[in-house]
Amino acid sequence: MAAAGGLWRAAEAFASRGRRDITDPRRAQSALGRDPLYEAIGRAEFGLIVYDERDRLVYATPYLRSLFVALSDIKASAGKSFDELVRANIAAGVYLPPKGEAPEAFAARLIAWHGDPGETPFDVTLGDGRIIRFTELKLDNGWTVGLRTDVSDIIRNERELQESRARLREMASAAADWFWETDADGRFTYFSRDLHPIIKLSSEELLGMRRDDLLGDPSRPEIAAHLADIEARRPFRNFRYEARLPNGRTRIVSVSGQPVYDSDGVFTGYRGATADLTDELRAEEAARTAETRLASALEAMTAAIEIYDADNRLVLFNRRLV
Repeated sequence: MAAAGGLWRAAEAFASRGRRDITDPRRAQSALGRDPLYEAIGRAEFGLIVYDERDRLVYATPYLRSLFVALSDIKASAGKSFDELVRANIAAGVYLPPKGEAPEAFAARLIAWHGDPGETPFDVTLGDGRIIRFTELKLDNGWTVGLRTDVSDIIRNERELQESRARLREMASAAADWFWETDADGRFTYFSRDLHPIIKLSSEELLGMRRDDLLGDPSRPEIAAHLADIEARRPFRNFRYEARLPNGRTRIVSVSGQPVYDSDGVFTGYRGATADLTDELRAEEAARTAETRLASALEAMTAAIEIYDADNRLVLFNRRLV
């Protein structure tokens, strides 16, 4: 940003001098090309472009001339307006409108941005897939100085990062019912969702509570071992316990957590995920109970009983059969 700021200041100073000394855009283009600053800029792998107070092209670096068809012949392009150059590049397939946007609508949007760019850049996709970021500065003398930077790798990396984060969220959501954070004292400071549908307590009712308060009897070996991990600030994974909630309910949960440190290495708390296993485990217990009762009922029968599944495999029988 500091380098860009210096470039803006240098460009503004030169454009101001150009406005006093040059009235013909073609002469301005020639004069700028001989300036030592612009000669150095011209060798860089980014684009600098200058328009006068009537929005006529005054200067474009060689990098831009190789990038945009409408600037390939700089002598012929000098004096053309921004509007003309935009439409020429769109017509040549150099600028690609976003999917679903008509070329004329895209041109109008880019031209409107050029009229009042503010501090917001404008990204343009080229026919070869590259993404060029337009940034512009309106000078006090009415001239416009613009930078054109290839941000293809930056955008691609941002998209890959977003996709990776989305995949991570999906995978994490599949493995946990909610995420949480605590402070250095073990008090809850954040929940990723409202917990009322699951535990019949809102997230707000649990904020400020210590995780220790939900663990139950600290003398139990598994609870004592977990508390020792917390005291030593060790990560823990899939710790299963029966949480005792303030509303008197109990839930069987599996919890994983990771200690968090700030940039100075100071411990700030834990960040983790919780999976509520209550319904799943109760369903499994109910299935085991039903299976036991069925087996007892079969054994009480005086006749031989055998049961086969859909694949004609024997799955259940009583001792009368043998």
